[in-house]
Amino acid sequence: MAKVTLAVLIFINVIIISVGVSEDAPPRVAIPLGDIEGSQKETVKGRTIFAFEGVPYARPPVGKYRFKTPQIMEHFNPAFLHPQALPQLRSLLQEQGSSIFNA
Repeated sequence: MAKVTLAVLIFINVIIISVGVSEDAPPRVAIPLGDIEGSQKETVKGRTIFAFEGVPYARPPVGKYRFKTPQIMEHFNPAFLHPQALPQLRSLLQEQGSSIFNA
């Protein structure tokens, strides 16, 4: 569990440090697990932020991994793209036991 927590903290730091954005392109970061594409959003106070939502940090605990310690992701698909979607119930979008976070 400590390895997963450390991996998540390193992952978040990499995202914060390596975000490169142009006006036309969505924010995209390259990490050892693969590329991640996010979106640009505005806060209630009018600040612009870069959001990376639904990023998996561990394999889903299904099958033989059910009730076991989280397994670290080896890599993403060529690019983990999380395009903006219409507002929906979050429980309908996630599979059972999914391990994701929003940064």
